[in-house]
Amino acid sequence: MVRTERIVPISYTNLIILIIRLMAVSGAVVWTVYYKPAGFTKISPYIIYIDLFLIYIYIIFFIIRFYCDKRSKIYCLFTFVFDQLVISYFIFNTGGYFSPFYAGYFITITIAAFVVGLRASLITAAAGMIFFVLANIKYGVSIYNWFDIIYRIVPFIMIALPTGILSYKADNFIERIDSLNNKLQIKNKELNESLQTIENMQAQLLEREREKAMLKLTENMAHRIRNPLMSLGGIATILDKKLKKGV
Repeated sequence: MVRTERIVPISYTNLIILIIRLMAVSGAVVWTVYYKPAGFTKISPYIIYIDLFLIYIYIIFFIIRFYCDKRSKIYCLFTFVFDQLVISYFIFNTGGYFSPFYAGYFITITIAAFVVGLRASLITAAAGMIFFVLANIKYGVSIYNWFDIIYRIVPFIMIALPTGILSYKADNFIERIDSLNNKLQIKNKELNESLQTIENMQAQLLEREREKAMLKLTENMAHRIRNPLMSLGGIATILDKKLKKGV
């Protein structure tokens, strides 16, 4: 993914979204098959096959995601628009305006905002608005219906805009944190280099002080030994002269 990768690994994000999609589709199929309130249209006998087809498509989406890094934003946006289409299909078959699957639009828009960003959430919301209108055409188009449709699609933008802005702000905040962390790492590296330089200078200074101490000690020892040696040398010279004279 794009914006959540700083918090959660991309593979985990993809897996979570896949699980949500599979659970949502399977739950929707179970609901449409076993719970049929009055007034709902006849459910297609092929709903189970449609469910299996959607599961297959979502697994393909999950696999393809790992091979489209260069166009990840476009691909993620496409998958969220497809989600809106799937939601509209279930709305089309379960009562239109008052379908319980209406809330699925908001979930998809919110996830798109935090995964891809503000622009993607607005596009996903616009796609949901169009699909929602198309899904309700068969239920009749009148002034009342249009007011009801407008009343129901306006919240799409009301959800997409703040969540997208929040995602944008959060992403900028994370980028600032990353920038500060990078600067801190650079400063820490410079500090470590400075400490290493200081340690090297201290080691050199200690070595020089040790050499000076050894030199001074050697000079003192040489001075102390030189005087007795000079005395012995003088005595040896006198004795040598006397020996030569035969004394």
